[in-house]
Amino acid sequence: MMDAPELKKSLRRDFAAKRRALSAEYRRISDRKIVGRIEALPEYRAAEIVGSFVAFGAEPDLSALAGKRLFLPRFDQSKNEYSMVEIRNFERDLLPGRYGIPEPDPSLCEATPQEYREMFFLVPAVVCDRKGIRIGRGCGYYDRLLRNATNTTAVIYSCQLAEFDLPSEAWDRPMMQVITENETVVINAGK
Repeated sequence: MMDAPELKKSLRRDFAAKRRALSAEYRRISDRKIVGRIEALPEYRAAEIVGSFVAFGAEPDLSALAGKRLFLPRFDQSKNEYSMVEIRNFERDLLPGRYGIPEPDPSLCEATPQEYREMFFLVPAVVCDRKGIRIGRGCGYYDRLLRNATNTTAVIYSCQLAEFDLPSEAWDRPMMQVITENETVVINAGK
């Protein structure tokens, strides 16, 4: 029997392959559906500040979201973690960053503690389950970034939604909901 880290590594590989197998056309259509689902969420409509991500590889592209103050992750090498930074223009404010993922320009200021508390977070994942357990790329960066977040939504394609419980460890940060092109999974509704 595999331990949690080994099982996560295996699941990461399998579900990343499923995502990569989606055609560009399917992803393009699904991205529009996902953005529509996000925009319909009461929590999103009520939020003034949104923490999101820049699609990397075959991740869902959320760049069509508009009308909110938008914060994106930027890697801080001195702390070995990401912080959220407000951008106003995708072309002007982003530069090549860690792992080749576009990040906010170093001249832009990171979010204040108050902005972090108010932020509605849209989080990438490799796989999620229906209990909100999320497996990312494996470095724990988002678990640290979200350690004090209260409003977290994983954004994935339906092929990345596991119909079984995923392994989790003490530091894993469960999501409040999961959005795919086909459904919104609300975790612990009414609790």
